[in-house]
Amino acid sequence: MRAIIVGAVCVLAGVLALGAGAEAQNLKPLRVTIPVPAMVFYPLYVAADQGFFAKQGYAFEIISTAGDGPDIDALISGSVDFTVSTPNRLFTAYEQGKPLLAVMNLANRMGIECAMNKAAADRLGITEATPLDQKLRAMKGQTVAGTRPGVSGSSAWAQGGIAAAMDESDSADAHAADTLVAGAGLCDPAIAQLVAQEAPARLRSATRPVCQG
Repeated sequence: MRAIIVGAVCVLAGVLALGAGAEAQNLKPLRVTIPVPAMVFYPLYVAADQGFFAKQGYAFEIISTAGDGPDIDALISGSVDFTVSTPNRLFTAYEQGKPLLAVMNLANRMGIECAMNKAAADRLGITEATPLDQKLRAMKGQTVAGTRPGVSGSSAWAQGGIAAAMDESDSADAHAADTLVAGAGLCDPAIAQLVAQEAPARLRSATRPVCQG
């Protein structure tokens, strides 16, 4: 099967080498997807703003897919020419019989952000000022989970719609309790309770007619 090219690194350099300059009216469309508009992808925006692609004869379009997965799917379907994404999808695509080819690197090292629950950090005696080697020693035996671009917020976990305890048979406390169960440990209990208490009034305010006939 023909390998699909994925620019997992510096699509910028690769595209610059694709062709000679052309007149503005003859620019060839070139579409690229990125998972999120994160800092690591900003060189693409800078290159486009500075006209680097146009000088090579390309009308460059950057499309953010709000998370990795759709960016690669667009490449596989042929709706875009390149994608600049994370390497994990190279493996899943290979397992699905849709091999991708990483051709370049956008940075000389992998950018990884680590976050820890404050209660866990307090229990382990870890603070912002703790040296890295001590942090790593303190974390021995702890469970570490990995994630992907675009899934660090609540949107990826949301079940859709707007929920509020509006019926007389329902209550904010019951709604908050249901939220904590559905969240499976991912929710902050205080925030869940606050949102459940405030939701009915906020929803009524949002749906109140603006103009009276």
